[in-house]
Amino acid sequence: MNKTSKAPYPLTDTREPNADAVRVDLRSGQPAMSGRLNFQQQGSDMHLHSSEGVELDDLNLTLERPARLTLGLLLHGRLDFSLGDRRYRIEAKEDAPRCFAINLHSPTQWQKFFTKGNHVAKVTLCLEPAWLAHRHANTDQRLARLCQHHASVHSWAASVDSQRIARQLLQNSQQHVPVPQLEMESDCLRFAATTLDDYQKAHAETLPGQQHVPLRPPSAEALALRHRLEEIIASRDAQNAPLLDELAMEFGRSVSTLQRSFKRHFGMTLVDYLRTRRLEIARDQLRHEAISIGEVAWRAGYRHPSNFCTAFRKQFGHSPGEFGSDLQ
Repeated sequence: MNKTSKAPYPLTDTREPNADAVRVDLRSGQPAMSGRLNFQQQGSDMHLHSSEGVELDDLNLTLERPARLTLGLLLHGRLDFSLGDRRYRIEAKEDAPRCFAINLHSPTQWQKFFTKGNHVAKVTLCLEPAWLAHRHANTDQRLARLCQHHASVHSWAASVDSQRIARQLLQNSQQHVPVPQLEMESDCLRFAATTLDDYQKAHAETLPGQQHVPLRPPSAEALALRHRLEEIIASRDAQNAPLLDELAMEFGRSVSTLQRSFKRHFGMTLVDYLRTRRLEIARDQLRHEAISIGEVAWRAGYRHPSNFCTAFRKQFGHSPGEFGSDLQ
C-alpha cells in the first residue's frame, strides 16, 4: 500500500510510485536527496523500500532503527552509514551490484551519511522479528547465520537473477498503475530467496564491528510462550493483559529466567516483542481501518495517545498521523 504526503521525512519517504520526492533534514530544513522514493507494505511483517535518486549535499541524519532483518540490493552508488559507534560503507557499480544484509536484535541508533552527487539506486526488504520467528529463521541456515549477531552487516555479490528481480521491483514501484498486491508479495519473496541463495553461494563477507549474540533454535517452551504472547496480542485487551510475573507463574519460571530464555531464542525480550507486535498491528489498523489514533493507542496498551505517538515514531521513523486521522 502506498501513501502520499507532502510532509518531509528524515529517512523513510512514503509516496506515490511515480512521484518525485526530496528527503529533508528536519533539523536544518536542508534538502538531502532528490529522486523517486517508495514504500510498500507487504503483509503485516514485511515491507519494501525502493529508491533511485541523487544526494544533494554533504550531511547526515540520525534516527533509531527497530529490530529487524533488512535484505537489500544496491544497484549502483554508495551506502555510508553507522550503527551505534561503528561505521560501514557499501559500494556498487553498474556492472557489479552488491547485496547486503543488516540485522538488529533491538532498536539501535542509525546514522546515514549523504554525499553530494552520490547517485544511488537500491531495493531493500525489511523483515520484522515476527516474520522471521513465524518462519523458523533458526532452521534456515542462511537466515540463521544472518540473524545470529546483533548489529551485523554483510555484503556479497549479486547474481543476475537477483539483479533482474531488483530492477523489476524498482520499475514496478515507478509505474502509474499499481501492481496487484499478491504479485508484489510474490516478487518480494523471490527477491528474498535469490539474495539468500547468492549469500550462501558467495560465503558472504561479514563487515567488522558486530556484537556476538548467538541465537538458539526455539525450544518447545519458547514456541509455546510465543504462541501465548500472540494470543494476548490477538485479544486486543492490552489494558488487562497479564503481567510478566503472571506469565512467569503460568510457565513455572521466574520472570528473569523467562525473559532470558525468550531473548536467547528470539533475540528480544518479552516486553520488546509485545511492544513491537502491538505497534505493527496498530500501523496496519491505521492503514486499513477508519479509526482514530486515540482508539488505536488504547488498543495497543497506551493510556495516553502522546506516548503512543512517541513510541510509534521511534519504531517506524514517522508519526501515526501519516497513516490515520488526527490525534484525538
